[in-house]
Amino acid sequence: PAVDSSIAYLHVIAEQLDSAQQLARRALADAADDQTRCRALEALADCALFQGDLEAARSWSSELVTVARRARDTYYEAVGRYVVVMSLAYGGQHDAARRHRAELDRRFARGAVSPTLQSWMAYLQGETLLDADPATASAAFSRAIELADAAGSTYVGGVARVSAITLRSRTAATPDVLPLYADVIERFLDAGSWSYLLTTM
Repeated sequence: PAVDSSIAYLHVIAEQLDSAQQLARRALADAADDQTRCRALEALADCALFQGDLEAARSWSSELVTVARRARDTYYEAVGRYVVVMSLAYGGQHDAARRHRAELDRRFARGAVSPTLQSWMAYLQGETLLDADPATASAAFSRAIELADAAGSTYVGGVARVSAITLRSRTAATPDVLPLYADVIERFLDAGSWSYLLTTM
């Protein structure tokens, strides 16, 4: 189960979502420890998010929070709470997303999690403020990119760049964004980050 749960996430990154789900479900069913359960639940939550099944993403990530808190695993608790917020934001439930994000921010003060997770949290702030406060959202995406680049986290940096570019295309007077999209696509290709590359294209 431990091996299956680890391989499952490699399949998520490679956009092989069906096999990722099969591996993760098998690992979850056979898991003897909470670390394995957490890895499997993260894979299942992310698969659901990529497939647009927001209710399933919320369900798996809520279960991840429960298991992570039982295991006293700060990282996986933060990941679970993060996916809950994303599922709400992607579903247009912006008020609920902002409430959950505020709780996430309260529980994980600056520096209490890795730079990569800090970057994801900054990105999350941007996503939940896209419509309500575009200027603050843009600043949050810039912060996410800065943190990701400093940590060498190509994936989250790319995701934040896509959102920043898209926001610019919606709000700038004369947006010239195609070269910026081309740049981020090249970054994903260089890193082999197929899962979000397809979304970007």
